[in-house]
Amino acid sequence: CAASLLVNHHLPAEAGVGRFIPDLALPGGKLRDFSSRKFLVIALTNTTCPLCKKYTPTLADLEKTYSPKGIAFLYLNPTDHAAASPFAGKYVIDKQGELAAALGATSTTDVFVLDSARTIVYRGAVDDQYGIGYAPDAPKRKFLARALDQLLAGQTPEVQATTAPGCALDLAAPTTKS
Repeated sequence: CAASLLVNHHLPAEAGVGRFIPDLALPGGKLRDFSSRKFLVIALTNTTCPLCKKYTPTLADLEKTYSPKGIAFLYLNPTDHAAASPFAGKYVIDKQGELAAALGATSTTDVFVLDSARTIVYRGAVDDQYGIGYAPDAPKRKFLARALDQLLAGQTPEVQATTAPGCALDLAAPTTKS
């Protein structure tokens, strides 16, 4: 796969931070179904990207830590057509890539945090542990956990946007239906 470079900090607006996400349909519901939670983490994943596989345990641990604090987790698979979920949170196969495109996802490991009004407040990498050609024993910077801690404390995340190190996605831009 064509890989993104890890953790180049973006200007938040260029990465979509501050952008409203429409109430898109999901299998069995809509995005607004998560509005009772303080925040919604949307983590892209799939079963073929080696970095997605490495991040599965980290995301599962983050979900266990932050779900009791009012944060919902939605796992979005934009590339596979069928897969079993290793996560407790809702797992969605985005067959047409509509939600991933609406988010502006560019990588199989992109993570988005939406507030209860469906505005992107963080977008980027889970942490800096894995990338193409490297995998240290532990991360030096835990971008997602730090952002969630700061958001729960009523603060703007210190780092609002990074790039994510997964396989590049080629998604069509969302179209408006007439």
